[in-house]
Amino acid sequence: MNMSLSLPYRLRQVRAYSATSQDIAPTLCADAQHRLTEPMAHQFRILPKGDQRHLVAVYQRLLNETDDDDTITAGLIHDVGKACAKCRITLMDRGFHVILSRIAKGPYRAFATRETAPGWCRGLHRLANHAERGALAAEQAGYNDRVIYLIRCHERGGDPSDTQLALLRRIDDEVWRS
Repeated sequence: MNMSLSLPYRLRQVRAYSATSQDIAPTLCADAQHRLTEPMAHQFRILPKGDQRHLVAVYQRLLNETDDDDTITAGLIHDVGKACAKCRITLMDRGFHVILSRIAKGPYRAFATRETAPGWCRGLHRLANHAERGALAAEQAGYNDRVIYLIRCHERGGDPSDTQLALLRRIDDEVWRS
């Protein structure tokens, strides 16, 4: 079974996230700051600290593994769709996201495509559709079509022969495991 789809693996991700979520915000090097447009820098800053640290770690790993600027940029911002000034993603939302995306794929994907969600499940809804929301935020912030595509497909979909998408997914998973 693919490790990225394993329920115990995903639950370890939630636990790892909770262990880092109280840390201070990561420091962005000049190159990373340069890759963030002003609207995207705002999105990045309102992410929980644990998500910021994850994005910086993915970005740093990609710098060592590829020269493709679009993939490196997408790595730095692939989870910005989780940013929300109006809702808070809780640890319980993250746990439910892990479980529902594994055992109720069809209904959960339908939930993700809804325009809005009731207040009690806004955080879960944000997690469910963060790849699409992130792609839309990147489009609005002026990123190119390739970066937008990589963000949109970083969890599922896309061209299976796309080596840069595969690299982004692999690094994303490895960073969660570390």
